[in-house]
Amino acid sequence: HNISWKDTGTIEIALDESQHHTLEKYQKWGAQNGLSDNDLELLDASQILQKEPNVKCHSGIYCKKDASTDYGSLTTQLYLESKQNGAQFFFSSKLDQIKNQTLTLHNGKSIQFGFLINCAGGYSLNIAKQMGLTKDYSSLHFRGEYWKIEPKYAGLVGTNIYTVAKFAAFP
Repeated sequence: HNISWKDTGTIEIALDESQHHTLEKYQKWGAQNGLSDNDLELLDASQILQKEPNVKCHSGIYCKKDASTDYGSLTTQLYLESKQNGAQFFFSSKLDQIKNQTLTLHNGKSIQFGFLINCAGGYSLNIAKQMGLTKDYSSLHFRGEYWKIEPKYAGLVGTNIYTVAKFAAFP
């Protein structure tokens, strides 16, 4: 499919002891979610420096199961292959109702379906609730921050690096 990716791994770093305790909690969550001890390691500052010489921190948690890709290319390829296989897409369409395998859009159009893939972004949970698939969940949206770096800094790290979140109670 000509979708390239790079196995990079991710390190979430703690800048002090209190953040380190958060990483310990994340390690437990990782195990609860099926990551092995080999896939998720809690590292001290010297071990982080061995992996990433330009990262200075108190400690970090390293997850080997992460990769980077061009998500625009990936999404485009998924769209093209899905469309070739008969999938229909309804962009910028507001859903009013789902009943008896029929979608009713806000513009009055009705669409019968045998199989539905719900990929409505932040609205996906609302659709799942309309279908009776879940009642006990709610959405909590986060805004990510991303920077584009100058080429001269591109080689500073080879791993995705994050800091412990300000509100660390959420995974």
